[in-house]
Amino acid sequence: MKNAFVTYLATDDFLPGVVALRKSLTAFGNHTKLLVLYTSEVSIDVVHFLVSESFWVKQVDEIKNPKTFDFDTKFNYTYNKLNIFNLTEFKKIIFLDADLLVCNNIECLFDRPHMSAVAAGNIVVTDWVNLNSGMLVVSPDQALFEEMLELKNVLQSNGGDQGFLQSFYKEWPMNKTLHLNPRFNVPFIFLKEYTNSICYFNYSKKKLETDIFIIHFWGEVKPWQINFRSLDRKSQDVNIQALFFWNDMFKSEISIA
Repeated sequence: MKNAFVTYLATDDFLPGVVALRKSLTAFGNHTKLLVLYTSEVSIDVVHFLVSESFWVKQVDEIKNPKTFDFDTKFNYTYNKLNIFNLTEFKKIIFLDADLLVCNNIECLFDRPHMSAVAAGNIVVTDWVNLNSGMLVVSPDQALFEEMLELKNVLQSNGGDQGFLQSFYKEWPMNKTLHLNPRFNVPFIFLKEYTNSICYFNYSKKKLETDIFIIHFWGEVKPWQINFRSLDRKSQDVNIQALFFWNDMFKSEISIA
């Protein structure tokens, strides 16, 4: 029995996120390995690339989303993330979405109880009280996983794994022992508001100063889709600084990036 960081590669498009995530983990002394889960939706070329770059990978079965999203196909793959609850070869895992970037050592999270998470964004939007599934502390259990599969067509969801887990763990908002410090899942879109209230962030001359543990680049546009030539590295804007931090992590991890 051992611990692991785990992420999920839904499609080839999210490969840059996985690359930058691993680099950010190792950059801050997180010694536990990162396991990359993937399904048949990921191309053979991408899998071969991950293996050639010494990524630890595991193929998992597809878990079909009860709903179909023709207009936003990324939701079609989100239920596959539930496979993390069946990783019974591990005592505990820290799940990290591929659009997260680690800014400090987070191995302390392995000491937190099952389903510890953050109601990410509620520093700004105070009525957001449910867990965000981008970062989760999980103690895998086969019986729990099988129960989830039985209920996946029953419980209400907005279409993604997060909505399902919010319904499955409906008491989570009231269980304060599972609520992590907000700095463990800081939404990129609210980075200015967070740094004006509960934390600090500065990335200049390729030196990071922050008390944030994880930045979550949620939203339609991901860092790897941005033209960095249009941005000013000397900017004092924390969002632009965070984007350059992501880009530097990505470029330093893969020699051909």
